[in-house]
Amino acid sequence: MRKPVGYWTLELCKAEAAKHTTQKAWLRSPGGSFAAARRQGWTRECCEHMTATPSGYWTLERCKESAAQFATRNAWVKGGNVAYQIAHGRGWLDECCGHMVYLQAAPHSRTTAELNATAQKFKTRVDWRDADPKTYQYAQRTGRIDEFCDHMPVRACSTAQALFAQRVRSVAPGDVEVREEIAGLLTNKRETLDIVAYRNGVPFFAVEYCGIYWHNENNTPQRLYNGVSIPQPMHHERRRLECAARDIRLVHLWEDVADDTRQFSVVQNALGCERPAVRASKCALREITNAGAATFLNANHPQGWAFANVNFGLFHSDRLVAVMSFKKSGDRHTGAGLYDWALHRFATDINLRVHGAASKLFAMRPAGRIVSYCDLDLFTGGVYAALGFDLVRINEPRYSWTKSEKRIPLYRAQKHLLPKLLGASFRADESEAENMRRCGWAKLWHTGMAVYAFPGNQ
Repeated sequence: MRKPVGYWTLELCKAEAAKHTTQKAWLRSPGGSFAAARRQGWTRECCEHMTATPSGYWTLERCKESAAQFATRNAWVKGGNVAYQIAHGRGWLDECCGHMVYLQAAPHSRTTAELNATAQKFKTRVDWRDADPKTYQYAQRTGRIDEFCDHMPVRACSTAQALFAQRVRSVAPGDVEVREEIAGLLTNKRETLDIVAYRNGVPFFAVEYCGIYWHNENNTPQRLYNGVSIPQPMHHERRRLECAARDIRLVHLWEDVADDTRQFSVVQNALGCERPAVRASKCALREITNAGAATFLNANHPQGWAFANVNFGLFHSDRLVAVMSFKKSGDRHTGAGLYDWALHRFATDINLRVHGAASKLFAMRPAGRIVSYCDLDLFTGGVYAALGFDLVRINEPRYSWTKSEKRIPLYRAQKHLLPKLLGASFRADESEAENMRRCGWAKLWHTGMAVYAFPGNQ
């Protein structure tokens, strides 16, 4: 299992090194302690107990003695690498390997049918690679390895992801098929989408189940995309754009909130799950208090309640079924000087479909120019287009912070809040990022945020 960043201290590296008599043996041991010691410049200190082989030690006789322990040249390479290299360099291989069995190499010409038949014998690529490395390597050289391994799972998913996929499958309508770990839908055909929904054999919706540990900046600083290194901040946004170009809606759900009923309602809406329907034309429209809006939004909006100056609600038989809230501009979030109001929240009851709710509520909007922000992790912005908003821009991907599987949003890590968050570890002369990283926090990158604007003269 991969060790977390900062795990290998000098003392732990020394303890691992003490188990070995040579640097070569330590290098081959699992765990990554040798690499950590080399990065930190501790190699000499950790290897003081190891004795170097004196000059002239490897004679022909000693090389023969080493070779005699192995039945094949390949086994000698793996088990006595130094002696093999000395014998090879000095031209002693034939003398040292006279007793060894010669293994005939796999033929260099295999038909597609033969390679496919061989691949069908194995359940995973690792099984094929370990059992028949020559044929596996030849299949790789043909450039068609993905075709031969099409029946094999691309990678194993976490238990949490598998359970979430089962939950998605359990609520999907009868005409929707839910599949997992699907490759071939993105430009890089080896990239997979965690959960994909198909209707009539055509993919239309996908979920990325984002694990906090494997998605933070310490574990995935950058990724290779078609041979080009892509900075981690753009990873999720690139996948979202690629899916959109193929008419696939991609939602990113983080593992710590994926099971939240409000977050899961986004998946249900995208799948087209059946729910009781209510028409907004049959509902009463009223202005409501912040307290009433907070109760409703905390139960029905994926991001919960946020303070607003004006809240409107739709009531069906005295039951609140939809809320839209507006906040006055005046700070950097709502574009001071550019807009008069921000459409802060809109949500309907997650157990209902309220047709026409957005348009009826928005008709009561305050006078002036209005801005709104769309979280592209979860939403597409379709409601804004229906209401007459214009897309102004898509901001660069934003981030949250994580430590020990805990995740906090960016606004809670603003520098003026760090003394409370970090306590005595806070340093006023350091930036937000410097303080957070020094205290063990790492960034989690999300997709972009879309900015929509509604002119005030409409």
